[in-house]
Amino acid sequence: MKKLISALSALMLMTSPLSAYADTAITDSSAEKKGETQITMEVAPAYTVVIPADIKIEEGATNTYFGDYYLEKGVLEPGYYVNVAIDGYFEMEHSLDDSEILPYDIVSSDSLVVENGENGYFSYKDYSVNIRRIDNHMPMYILIDEADWENSAAGSYSDTVTFYITYQQPKDQSN
Repeated sequence: MKKLISALSALMLMTSPLSAYADTAITDSSAEKKGETQITMEVAPAYTVVIPADIKIEEGATNTYFGDYYLEKGVLEPGYYVNVAIDGYFEMEHSLDDSEILPYDIVSSDSLVVENGENGYFSYKDYSVNIRRIDNHMPMYILIDEADWENSAAGSYSDTVTFYITYQQPKDQSN
């Protein structure tokens, strides 16, 4: 009897219609069956911005190449950008007497900055720059007036500038 029940159970399983289960049940009795599944994904924004390394300025130099900053890698949303701003006192202090200073400016001359209404050099004291393209190098230079060199005391001077890097959405899409 057990063999007969097992055989009937196996036969019933083999002849029953197979069903596919999903979140959306397909119940239409027409000849053509159709079901849809939506596939979604999200890619998080990510970027790498390269900034210049430490630099030593030669005595008397009035225009020193500081280096480039650029977007090395980036996955940005359409229209979004990476903003780079530089902050500092723009005055190198003497290592023994902080009242002795050597003022300087950091400037660039990239054509993308025309949106600021400037041609030629622009100063980082007044501007920040938006980067949208990978490997769009922004060359920077340190300018020191000749008169400031002539009036400086002997010794070592230093200063630190800070690069602020932010991911920003276009102004017309902000909440």
